[in-house]
Amino acid sequence: SAASDVYKRQGYTFTVTNTQLWKAPVVGESEKHDQFVKDELRKAKAKSSPVFIVAHYPLYLKTPDEKDNYYNLPLEKRKELLALYKQSGVVAVIAGHTHKTLINDFQGIQLVNGEVTSRNNDKKPLGFRLWTVTSPRDIKHEFVPLKSE
Repeated sequence: SAASDVYKRQGYTFTVTNTQLWKAPVVGESEKHDQFVKDELRKAKAKSSPVFIVAHYPLYLKTPDEKDNYYNLPLEKRKELLALYKQSGVVAVIAGHTHKTLINDFQGIQLVNGEVTSRNNDKKPLGFRLWTVTSPRDIKHEFVPLKSE
């Protein structure tokens, strides 16, 4: 049916966030960014559009309640975002910053820091994540190494 084709080709929302404004808030700008993200998530939910969040800083490394550190977002903002993402239909948060692979799940939301093409801090080969999205409930990703010559 036409409805089943929607998710195969379109219907997903990709929202790029400026996590620096959450890591080190800037008066006025961080609030504008918060509103932008909330507005985009509200629009996506109204269209029943599953959301991928693209970010620099990951929400957390190992557990949602871990202490603040150089690599994660501050705990209070993290809690706020996790609740917002859960209620808004976010299916994945794709981040960087750590230069190491992290794969977590928060109540059905995939939290993935993929490999990089520059320098990995976990001794893994250089490469990238290939995402395959068949439906909002069938989202897979796999590592693809760069070929060395």
